[in-house]
Amino acid sequence: LQGVEIGAGSRRTFNLGAYVTTTDVSTTVECRDGLVTCERAMYWRAGAGLPWTAGHDCHGVNLPSSTWYLAEGCTDAGFETYVLVQNPGGSPVHVDFTLNTGGGEVKPPELQHVEIGAGSRRTFLLNAYVTTTDVSTRVDCLDGRVICERAMYWRPGAGVPWAVGHDSVGLTSLSSTWYLAEGATDMGFETYVLVQNPGGSPVHVDFTLNTGGGEVKPPELQHVEIGAGSRRTFLLNAYVTTTDVSTRVSCTDGLVACERAMYWRPGAGVPWAVGHNGTGVYRSNPVWYLPEGATDLGFESYVLVQNPGGSPVHVDFTLNTGVGEVKPPELQHVEIGAGSRRTFNLGNYVKTTDVSTKVLCRDGRVICERAVYWRPSPGSPWTVGHDSRGISP
Repeated sequence: LQGVEIGAGSRRTFNLGAYVTTTDVSTTVECRDGLVTCERAMYWRAGAGLPWTAGHDCHGVNLPSSTWYLAEGCTDAGFETYVLVQNPGGSPVHVDFTLNTGGGEVKPPELQHVEIGAGSRRTFLLNAYVTTTDVSTRVDCLDGRVICERAMYWRPGAGVPWAVGHDSVGLTSLSSTWYLAEGATDMGFETYVLVQNPGGSPVHVDFTLNTGGGEVKPPELQHVEIGAGSRRTFLLNAYVTTTDVSTRVSCTDGLVACERAMYWRPGAGVPWAVGHNGTGVYRSNPVWYLPEGATDLGFESYVLVQNPGGSPVHVDFTLNTGVGEVKPPELQHVEIGAGSRRTFNLGNYVKTTDVSTKVLCRDGRVICERAVYWRPSPGSPWTVGHDSRGISP
């Protein structure tokens, strides 16, 4: 894995299981003669001999940080929440955890001044410290810089092995505005927006929903209070019913962190068997990169484009595949209406297990995410999926 070539306009996939066997592995990718974008996808089987029954995915980050915010988290109702801390440096560092719950701030003594060894990774199960459906995390590194993610796993029934999970990297700063491009509240999908206020005073937030039919501002989602040191969860299904809904969260009197989680059932009467999750972004941009994607072997990849602006914009798609660059004519100069969201199925344009995407907006600024779904066996419903927001320069 040293000096590995990535062809022009292309995408390559690397299986870490070919190099190490461990439950704790973090990765640093360094490009010595250019610039690249990276994501990491994980898949697993709920039992021996079964096909891939679950998976999750997350984009990489450019730099370690001394502070990380992880808005999603749940340690009740069968969910297990893990915070993963990577120290790529040459010296040990020490971290403090602050948990923002529905009932306020919690600082477990066992999670203060915890050492992370040089060049190592440690995993922390939040269930050992709080039992709640609403828990966000702040990680502070006292004497260095680290990288943090949070993974959640759950069982769709008593006695069932981990059949599903989702994951996301943390945020390194708070903001007064957050955009979340993915979302669906129809066809069995449930979409939750999670708002973390790690501050010492209550704040108030306004929600704007960008749907396929334009902008919606539910009155009940205006000037909503988020208590000091707390976390609140909002179910978008209570306000709109649509397969296309993006979200803008505006904090009018403070700074917050936001994520969005989606869950769905593969059949009527079935418990939540699948879900995915993604962090918000604090500003729209003209260019987005989405390294992960597959449109073969039962995988379906969707790119979700949110235009929160007051005027239509136009986007161009470039697909980077294992054999080079593809620019489908139907994906050039595509209009995204004012205050709206559109969904694009990459399987309509390429068939490959390696496809990354670049979205370029020539006359405005947008937000992009990419969701991947697959079926563990032919003819079965979508029972698994993962999602990640794009990377912007």
